[in-house]
Amino acid sequence: LDDGANDVTMQLTAQTVGAANLIVPDLAGTDGTIALTSDKLSAFATTTSAELLSIISDETGSGSAVFASSPTLTTPDIGAATGTSLTTTGDVSADQLISTIADGTAPLIVTSTTPVANLSIGGNAATATTSTHIAGGAAGSIPYQTAVNTTALLAAGTGGFVLAMNPGGTAPQWQTAGAGDMILADAQSVTGVKTFDNSTIEIKGSSTGVTTLASANATATDYTLTLPAITGTVATLDGTETFTNKTLTTPVINGTISGTTVIPVANGGTGLTTFGGANTLLYTSSADNMTSVASVNNAVLITNGTGVPSLNTKLPEANLPAGTMILLYADETGTSGTTTTADALTYALSANTYSRIMVEVDISLFHTGSGVAGWYYEIQYGGTTNETVALQASGSHSSDGHQIGGIAKYSGTQTAATTISIDISEINVDGTWYIKGFRVYGII
Repeated sequence: LDDGANDVTMQLTAQTVGAANLIVPDLAGTDGTIALTSDKLSAFATTTSAELLSIISDETGSGSAVFASSPTLTTPDIGAATGTSLTTTGDVSADQLISTIADGTAPLIVTSTTPVANLSIGGNAATATTSTHIAGGAAGSIPYQTAVNTTALLAAGTGGFVLAMNPGGTAPQWQTAGAGDMILADAQSVTGVKTFDNSTIEIKGSSTGVTTLASANATATDYTLTLPAITGTVATLDGTETFTNKTLTTPVINGTISGTTVIPVANGGTGLTTFGGANTLLYTSSADNMTSVASVNNAVLITNGTGVPSLNTKLPEANLPAGTMILLYADETGTSGTTTTADALTYALSANTYSRIMVEVDISLFHTGSGVAGWYYEIQYGGTTNETVALQASGSHSSDGHQIGGIAKYSGTQTAATTISIDISEINVDGTWYIKGFRVYGII
């Protein structure tokens, strides 16, 4: 009660007012204000969220009351919520995030200082999937960025075109394949040099032919063409390349091998750098070593006592049978005279191993008129007469003429060097003597 000047405290008891009951609590010892229904909650003492929750009958969730500006929610179940943005420092769990915002705006932006692989949805690594379509793009269009966060579409190009950057380097464009451009999915003749990684493969054709690098493999077996890690030339079957320090295993060579490299006999070569002149003969001088024999006209191939071959115009006498006559000397020019003549013809015989030495002399006598003509023909070895043959002719008239001849021969042992001579001595000095031939033989 208020007397206008002082607060009056009194204790009220239940009273009956008309048909209604006014129940006033026991306010003994307590100051307070009676609130009216028109008063706001601020007329009451401070109320906690829990006290507020206790007097609400259709609440959901628990915890503190939440207001619109910057609330803190603890594991809320938002339901079908809408909004312009959502920022959280904790986990966000959702079966599906659906964005109905305009095309071209990112529906979900995740800003993280950790790798994307650490971003998980439902405990599983996040998987980025593409949309089944991009609005506004025709068939074959390719998306590209015209600026940061700005995407455009490049219309499909004409068949056989290649994708290239425009001259300004700001956007891709389709253009006709030029010389040197490669279309991997098409059959194409590629010109120019192509660089792969740090190596260069050059496949060039000539103006009159085509160079092909292909596999003749018709089976399912994989084959590998290994290029050496050096600078060099790959040899071709029909080329004229030069091999240096190469080992050929069981090669089949059809044609001519040129160069100065010596191919050993053991590897199918001769071991020689040259064969010598024309018609040179090759033979092995020792195991796996070859040498040559120079050509000799009208010669026979013979070997010596150790089997070394040679070409000689004569057969070795050691290989001839006993009794074989070897012509050592021949003088068919002849000589003549009308007086006694010592050493009319001579031959210097060398030391030898012949069983006998035989001398053969063609002799004759020419006489005219009457009288007697006679001459002795002597075969001498070292000044010793070994054989004497006489020729005589006799005429009765001045008009007579005679010519007689014969062959004088002698054979005997003579291994020591000596001079063989033919001496002429007179019987009757008349007429002319002749020696038409003088030959010396060695008999094996």
